[in-house]
Amino acid sequence: MSGGERGRKLCLGTVQLGKKYGIANVIGRQPSREESFTLLKKALEKGISCFDTASVYGNSEDLLGDFRLAGREGVRIISKLPPGKNEDENAVLGELRTDLDRLHTKCIDCYLLHDAADMN
Repeated sequence: MSGGERGRKLCLGTVQLGKKYGIANVIGRQPSREESFTLLKKALEKGISCFDTASVYGNSEDLLGDFRLAGREGVRIISKLPPGKNEDENAVLGELRTDLDRLHTKCIDCYLLHDAADMN
C-alpha cells in the first residue's frame, strides 16, 4: 500500500445523518434525506469507503440502506449492538438481523459493542 492509499483510509461516522446530534451540528437540525445522500455520494467520490453506524443513531441505518451503500464495491460498514441488548445469543442475533434489514444487506464488516459495560 502506498503512502497515499494509507492516508485515504477514513471511516465516516453517520450519527448526524440519523438524528440531530453534536456540538458541531452547525445546521441545528438533522440533515434531509437529499442532503444525506449528497454527503454520502461526496464521501464515496473522495475515497471514503468505510461507514460507521448503529441502530441507536436514529434513522442512519435506514438512510444507508436506502442509499444502497452496502451494495457498492469496496464499501465497508460497521454497526453496533445497542447498549443492554446482550442478554443472550438470540437477542444479539435478533438485533443484528434488524440492522442488516435496515441496511439492505446480508452482511456487514464489523459488529461492535456500543457500550463496554456489555462485555460480560
